[in-house]
Amino acid sequence: AVGRVEVNDGRIAINAEQAKVAGIPVPTAVLDEAARLLSFRVQPQNLPLNLRITAVHLTDTGLLVDAVSDDVVLRPDSVQ
Repeated sequence: AVGRVEVNDGRIAINAEQAKVAGIPVPTAVLDEAARLLSFRVQPQNLPLNLRITAVHLTDTGLLVDAVSDDVVLRPDSVQ
């Protein structure tokens, strides 16, 4: 399957857009039904510093996630 990775409402969404079975492309109507099984969403819980996920990128080794937070105070002894 070929899909798209994106962020929706703070959740990482992986959506199937194309699929092949035995090298034959799956028709759109069938893919629309199968997408429920091939697509999923992940909502990370308890991120430190109240981080909010803003973007996600595919890399050769996995996902690279961008996140932001507001009004974070870092103490010199807490950063390593």
